[in-house]
Amino acid sequence: MKMNILKNNYLYLSLVIIIYLAITIVSLNHCYFWDNIQQTSKEAHWYYNTNFSHILLPSFSDFSEQPLYLTPGKYDITGTGYHPPFTGIVTALLWKIFGKSLWVSHIFIFCCSLILIFNAFKLFSILFPNKLYGAFIMLPLLDPSFLSQLSIAAPEIILMAAFVVCLRAIVCGKKILLSVGFIFLCLVNARGIFAGGIIFIFYWFYKIYCLKNKFYIKYFFKELISFLPAFVILIIFFAYYFSQRGWFFSDKDSIWASGYERPDSFQGLIKNICVYLFLLFENGRIFIWLFLFFMLKKIIYNGKNKRINLNNMEKSFLFLFVLFILMYLYIASSTKVSIIARYYMPIYFLLDILFFIFAERLKIKKINTYVFVLILFLLAGNLSVYIYPDKLAKNWDSTLGHLPFYELRDECFEYMEANGIPYEKTSAGFTFCWNQVYVDLKPKYRFIYNMQHVQQYVIYSNISNLEDYMIDELADKKKWAILKDFRKGPVFISIYKRVE
Repeated sequence: MKMNILKNNYLYLSLVIIIYLAITIVSLNHCYFWDNIQQTSKEAHWYYNTNFSHILLPSFSDFSEQPLYLTPGKYDITGTGYHPPFTGIVTALLWKIFGKSLWVSHIFIFCCSLILIFNAFKLFSILFPNKLYGAFIMLPLLDPSFLSQLSIAAPEIILMAAFVVCLRAIVCGKKILLSVGFIFLCLVNARGIFAGGIIFIFYWFYKIYCLKNKFYIKYFFKELISFLPAFVILIIFFAYYFSQRGWFFSDKDSIWASGYERPDSFQGLIKNICVYLFLLFENGRIFIWLFLFFMLKKIIYNGKNKRINLNNMEKSFLFLFVLFILMYLYIASSTKVSIIARYYMPIYFLLDILFFIFAERLKIKKINTYVFVLILFLLAGNLSVYIYPDKLAKNWDSTLGHLPFYELRDECFEYMEANGIPYEKTSAGFTFCWNQVYVDLKPKYRFIYNMQHVQQYVIYSNISNLEDYMIDELADKKKWAILKDFRKGPVFISIYKRVE
């Protein structure tokens, strides 16, 4: 019986790997997409072109002409500062070895996804022994955010791989593995640093509450060793950064600075919280939440005036889940930063762990059937962009519904070149604007202005999430005429020309 379960577990593990491999192969030559243009390509270009001679990326104050992002050649590469440039450095190093090609990023992230899959498999085997944990890992790993981040070769896959490595290391008591995982978690980006802080708290909670280890000063410093390498690297990097640039948002010219201001009004605060909750539930995850709430009610009160108690390990994961919920709730309610679904991938992963913990405690039968039904809801969640109105901003990097974009982008640019539409006389929204070499790595110089500097032609796509007033402006036929419309699936790209 155990041999059959083990065999089936590896069968499901193989299935997940095959799905991830298929997505990678399909996406192998896809250009950089959304924030990945900045976080991977632009930063990698800086280190690649400078031969790693500068550790810090240029800041906005390094440019003298204003507005910085409107002038061709004046806005090429700038850094956020609060994101360690790990992904850019590694990508540039890989380009030096294998050549500057799109497939390099996709293969690199696929390798990171294998680390994620393997460690998720090991973690679930510890949490749910003698069960079909191979099928269980399909629920988090087939979430639309995970699949889409894989398809665009995003650093979030590195973050999640490191996060799961840390969880497994803590549960298994592997200090070296924890140290390695914690380094990569804290170096990948600012969200990794926040996640690292939560992991640090979880570690002590797990040691003291779950394992009943006594806390004393000598024990604290002994256990701190696993975290020291990451702490030292971060302290050195940020100390150097602050000495050269000052505080992250002291550069008022930065296009990111305003995002970290507090909401302007109570309505803005409520809006942010509502968007945060919506993103937790969207793309089919609402059904997992509904099951979870139903099971939680049963655990608190099972109809016999008797609670079902969770063990200390299960309570530890519930504690970790609540920490992440509260942390992102604070970020959503205290800043104007764009709230994006991929930020919450650790929550999605822990949500599924709690789902299986509660199901085990309640001894729910046919759990595998529920799992496959929920997976179908998640996969169907990739199609949710079909039903959203045009003026509703969509998280395109968290759904496979964005995949037609790459083909349509090529068709759009081919049409422009065939019909003599100059790139430098064209404006476009997010993902289309600025120097296209950072998007597709083609050496030909093609600069497209953003929508704050409208030109004779405009590329409008729902991928760009334009402001409502811009959409209304383009809909005015007295001002703009559509030259060509490209559509496939939920994605469209339209070329407009200003009416003379």
